[in-house]
Amino acid sequence: MIMKQKIFLGLSFLATIGLWTGCSNDEVIDLVNETRAVSFHVQGGTPEVTRTTGTTSSSIEAFVVYGIDDVAVEAEGDTKKNIFNGVTVARQTGGSFDYNPKRYYNTGAKEANFVAYSPVGTTSKSPVVTNLFTGASFTHTVSAPNADGKTVQEDFLVAGETYTTIANKVRFNFKHALARVFVKAVNSMPEVVVIEKLILKNLYPTGTIAGTPTAPETDATTAQWGWTWTPGDTDKIDYPYILAATGVAVPVGTSTATLVTSMEQGMMVIPHTTEQLAANENGGKFALEVTYSIGNLDSQTVSVALGDSDKFEMGKQYAIKITFNALTAISFEVEVTDFGKDITDVPTA
Repeated sequence: MIMKQKIFLGLSFLATIGLWTGCSNDEVIDLVNETRAVSFHVQGGTPEVTRTTGTTSSSIEAFVVYGIDDVAVEAEGDTKKNIFNGVTVARQTGGSFDYNPKRYYNTGAKEANFVAYSPVGTTSKSPVVTNLFTGASFTHTVSAPNADGKTVQEDFLVAGETYTTIANKVRFNFKHALARVFVKAVNSMPEVVVIEKLILKNLYPTGTIAGTPTAPETDATTAQWGWTWTPGDTDKIDYPYILAATGVAVPVGTSTATLVTSMEQGMMVIPHTTEQLAANENGGKFALEVTYSIGNLDSQTVSVALGDSDKFEMGKQYAIKITFNALTAISFEVEVTDFGKDITDVPTA
């Protein structure tokens, strides 16, 4: 039994960041031009086990493609001349990808631009495409999960490729477009801590991701697009983690952080800048709200904002580490890991 005393909840923010820039971390899709007809296949990758852990090239079931070559450069607002205009390409028995009717490059084409997204069943609207040689944008909504399982979050991937010389093989390097947030906890109290509720408060649910073609480097003939997020000017919402009815117990006296939110519970969110997290508009500043109990003490709820320089970026994952320790001031720290790694690989010191 512990004495009733004022308990301070020490929070350390461990932001684990990994850009998908290396070839081994990209979700690679090849688009092949065989006598100017276009076909698809997927290379490499290992399937993931849940919808929110991150899609790989082996677990992509379908993707939507837009594409145009320099012979058929579209007029402003006219997408009918695209060689791919929202075509769904689906995985077939045996693992190959196919679509119908087949599409062909135009005679004399020398350059092309392509953009794609996956999965097909996301809440994404059709992209705004006026001319793929200047770019494209998507409006995307990330709903909060709920306990009845009717709202399930999904990974969201985008790819854009510029070709200044049409090659036999066109490679899509899909990028993870969202940020992903986990929660860990360390308990230095003399009794077990039970975390009853966790809520990411005041995040924009909708945003626009814009892709811009990039000029290839010297002696190269292809380049991946750049991507920029802008959250929508809508009311912010809360993202509650779905925990067990009995809560999550954090053992006493361990220096190793307990993963409070499982791999299935990693929260997908729209990327936010530091300024957007700190803004009071449309609902208030971002904060992590924690409801917990220690021993026989009544449940307590605290809401703590993140640091002045913290942000949620595209293709990065964040582990917020909660430290339960009497009379400990709130502190924050940032370390780096790869979005492609299991969250248990995140440093816990």
